[in-house]
Order: sequence, then C-alpha cells, then structure tokens
Amino acid sequence: MAAFLKEYYTTESMEAELTDPNTATYFFKNEEGEVVGFLKLSWKDAQTEPDYPNAMELQRIYLRVKYQGHHPWRQIMDFAMQEAKKSGVPRVWLGVREHNYPAQKIYGCYGFKRVSQHTFMVGDDPQTDFILMKDMTEED
Repeated sequence: MAAFLKEYYTTESMEAELTDPNTATYFFKNEEGEVVGFLKLSWKDAQTEPDYPNAMELQRIYLRVKYQGHHPWRQIMDFAMQEAKKSGVPRVWLGVREHNYPAQKIYGCYGFKRVSQHTFMVGDDPQTDFILMKDMTEED
C-alpha cells in the first residue's frame, strides 16, 4: 500500500488533479466545522476508465472512519446525484472494492447496478473493483 500511495498520490499528481477542469473535489463539514469527508467527480478524459466518455465518475467518496455508516454518507451521495443531474450526463459510474459490501448496499439504494469489474495492482497485491452504473435518464 505504501508503494501505491507513494506512486499515485504525489504532490505533482494531486496538483494536476486539483487543477484539471474535468474534475471537481468537494469537502463536507459537520455543524462544528470538522471535515467529515470528501468527494471527487470526474468527466471526460479525467475519468479512470475510458469506456464511459459521456458519463460522470464518482471517483472518490471518502468519509472519516467515525462517520462511516452515518448521515454524512447520504449528504455526499445526494450532493453527487444533484451534480450529475445539473451536468446533464446520462450515466454516473463508480468503482467499489469487491468486498466492500456496506458501500455496495448503499450504492444499490441509489440505483447503481454492477456492469463490469476491473483489477488493478496495489504493490504486488491484485485488487478487484466492481464497476457500478446509474442511468440518470430513468425516473427516481
């Protein structure tokens, strides 16, 4: 994991992400002003998979551990769905670890369905993400 983080989360790569016009990163705070999580949205060539050029990717949805499974998750997902509607994309997709059952359940409640999977390496360890898709043209 350390090698993966060192390779993919350099100062240069993070600066490039934050200045890319096809990405947006949002931080969410609680009532006390504490950051509880963040969300990264990506469009066009900023997406991590080339298979969905007209879609929007929910690329990072992270919550601090003490808030996982609580209200901020809903706030972040509701915000992401509002942004997708505003942008007019026909589909939204994300990758979720194959064994992250709680997250898969939440995404299912938002209408995401498994359409594919991909495997990537974290050091010498192969990791599988399920690709989940939501059709934004369907009525809620």
